[in-house]
Amino acid sequence: MPLSSTASLGETSRINLAIKTIFNELKPKGTIIFDEIDTGISGRVGVAVSKKLHKISQNSQTIVISHLPQVASNGEHTFFVKKIVKDGSTQTLISEINYDQKVEEIAKMLSSSIVSQDSLKAAKELIDTINK
Repeated sequence: MPLSSTASLGETSRINLAIKTIFNELKPKGTIIFDEIDTGISGRVGVAVSKKLHKISQNSQTIVISHLPQVASNGEHTFFVKKIVKDGSTQTLISEINYDQKVEEIAKMLSSSIVSQDSLKAAKELIDTINK
């Protein structure tokens, strides 16, 4: 049976990541872009994907678009992307964020946009742990 009809989104994402990891080790590319490579995964698998993406970034500039805190926590440079729709036109604003802003954004990801002292603590712990 075709992989597209038997694999889940998470499995497809992991297969895509595995293939790109192997090809990048054989012949590194200048830049690799992963757009939501973490679709359909969470938790422990998200941490593993994050570490694999970090490994790829050792050989190639790696741009990762993610909504998963385990992946977003691991970036060397973190950017916040915001879409604004005004008068039927969509604008995209991109800005690099510092460590404190990153902690706040990860806290929002962990706690459904409600930032508390507990979610900030969890975000800091995730960022500091995943970057080891």
